[in-house]
Amino acid sequence: MSFLNRIRKYRFEFYHFIILIIVISISQITLSYINTRSTQNLIGKSIDIYRWDTAERIADLTTTSLELLMQSSNFSSADESDFFPVVEALDFILTQQRLQKNIEDICLLFYDGKNVIDIDDGRALYDYIVKRKISKKINLISRNKSKELFLKSSESLFKSETVLNRKETSQVFHVLVPFSVKGEVVGSVYMRIIPDFTDIMKVITSSSDQTGALFSALILFSILLMFLITTFLVRERDQIQAELYRQREKQLTQKIEEQKEALFTKRIYHAQHKAEKIMGFIKQDVLNLTAANFEAFKNQIVKYANFVGRVVYDMKNFNPPINVIRNVNFNTNLNTVIQFLIKNIFKRVYKENE
Repeated sequence: MSFLNRIRKYRFEFYHFIILIIVISISQITLSYINTRSTQNLIGKSIDIYRWDTAERIADLTTTSLELLMQSSNFSSADESDFFPVVEALDFILTQQRLQKNIEDICLLFYDGKNVIDIDDGRALYDYIVKRKISKKINLISRNKSKELFLKSSESLFKSETVLNRKETSQVFHVLVPFSVKGEVVGSVYMRIIPDFTDIMKVITSSSDQTGALFSALILFSILLMFLITTFLVRERDQIQAELYRQREKQLTQKIEEQKEALFTKRIYHAQHKAEKIMGFIKQDVLNLTAANFEAFKNQIVKYANFVGRVVYDMKNFNPPINVIRNVNFNTNLNTVIQFLIKNIFKRVYKENE
């Protein structure tokens, strides 16, 4: 409770809200950056998994098409013209795969006991499968890596009949799928695939960026709106506070003036009362004036007149300078003054009790 009370007593100024808005803005920018990076990492990992799966699916579908075509062929026919449609279909399948932008290379790999044979057209495949002869040797240098991979993975391909997928870079995949004829694995279909998901990445990233930008814009707009409202409220508070201070200043000024007037009236009253007393004493002394006491009464009346002048001066000056009260130029005997005040003023004002 003490902490809450201290917060209530604390006065928030305009710069406090500015600091708060700056902190919130920096936090929002940081969170937006972290969210963008996390989203990009998530999309990148998802796309990598999708590339891997897509490469295997393309290779498996192509191999299945070739296997079905070979299974439906009649190898026992003596007329070679019966195999022309099959050869054309094989060429069509292989050619169509090469035309796709995601597929860099496709061929069939076989092992004759000594060397790895690569075949990439229908006629050569027909000659090797049906006639058991090699019609032409290709031996492309670019396929040396695929042949090495085929030799290293021959056991898993022929015995386990599993699809082999090797990732060269972040986008290049080397896929080997077991190729079987009449239920027997005789080789492998090799495909070098580069799945291109640039357009999908652009769409997803653009959508994510738009969502993040919209979210950030809404938050920044809310912060700006809060800033404007806070500015208006603080300005109104300052104006009302300034008006309150002016009213208090006016009231204090009026009160001080009234106090001054009351004090001046009081001083006038006391000065008038003192002057009346002294004037009464002067009248009495004038009435009692004779030739014998003329000199004594003259000095006494002069001192009374000086006293009246002093009373009037004190009425005009509430707090006179010290040099007016005490000065080296004054030659007054204070003892004489005190004796005069006691004898001729105090004792005449206040009568002694009998």
